[in-house]
Amino acid sequence: MEFSSFSLAGLLAVLGASPDQAPQATPSIEMQFVQKLAVCDASLFEFIHANQRALEKYAPIERKNGIAYFKTSGDPKNNRITFKRPMMVNGVAFTGFYQEHTALPLNTIDVYYWGLHSTTRPAELAKRLPQLHLTAQSDGHWAGKTWIIDDVNQSTHWTINDNAVGGTAPVKGSAEKVLFVEEYQDKVALACTVQGYLTDEITHAVRPDLQGL
Repeated sequence: MEFSSFSLAGLLAVLGASPDQAPQATPSIEMQFVQKLAVCDASLFEFIHANQRALEKYAPIERKNGIAYFKTSGDPKNNRITFKRPMMVNGVAFTGFYQEHTALPLNTIDVYYWGLHSTTRPAELAKRLPQLHLTAQSDGHWAGKTWIIDDVNQSTHWTINDNAVGGTAPVKGSAEKVLFVEEYQDKVALACTVQGYLTDEITHAVRPDLQGL
């Protein structure tokens, strides 16, 4: 008996399906991690909780109240952890996770950062991760989606901000979230920031890992 050589399209034709109906491959855990990070909200910490066994090969993980997070050093000047092995996503090597908090003068504006360190230059990272829709900014960094709350005293609902201007402080009474890529010293960060006139409710909705600290 002779067997024809089947391409995917030919095999699907035999089965009565079109190539457009081919099942989509499930993204890797690592890709899903990056996609969750890119949303800049609590879903990242819920994802780590749900996938702890797959992710703890990179770094120790702590759990609480239905969420989980990488256990960083706790050092205010260097609050990070280096992964046991690089987390590879589309050829991008992520080498660790970090978080920072800064209170600007008079403690009126809080700035939180959290995300991944990489050895891949920003332009190459943006090219290899097109699903993040990162674009070069005039101040030298790269940015993805930006969200805003116009008045933190009236709402906790984030909306897409199409008029964001890099390098400027949030307007008084507002809050902003941004996905960004930035190169500094010998590191490249793919990270989120939430900043502005933050209430505990807004902060903890985005960063549930900070509750109780």
